[in-house]
Amino acid sequence: MRLTGLTENYVDLEWDKVTDEDLAGYVLYYGEESSLYYFSIDNGTANTVRVKNLRPSKTYYFVVKAYDKSGYLSGPSNEVEASMVKSARSSYFWIIYIIAALLCASIGTLIWYKKKEKNASAKLA
Repeated sequence: MRLTGLTENYVDLEWDKVTDEDLAGYVLYYGEESSLYYFSIDNGTANTVRVKNLRPSKTYYFVVKAYDKSGYLSGPSNEVEASMVKSARSSYFWIIYIIAALLCASIGTLIWYKKKEKNASAKLA
């Protein structure tokens, strides 16, 4: 099995097809710890899969097993490790949000200061 695509929340995987006529399909197993798979996907007879809704900045481990028409599973494939990338977009969002908040606070302070200065001038006159 091999990794063919990776984003912040999904991976694309591919493996060599089993040529046995008795093949009924493949099951992909994955989890956040090596050799410990909490999730599975019955992928039918397709030898490619996109696993979606993965968490950014986490590492996942994947193996695939073939099963025959009687339901017997093969041994696991090689394990593939995929470290999800963290989106630069989410980092930029927070930077822009903080800058906007600081800008609004500065403008509010400036308006308050100008009103206070105007009121003080009016009292002197």
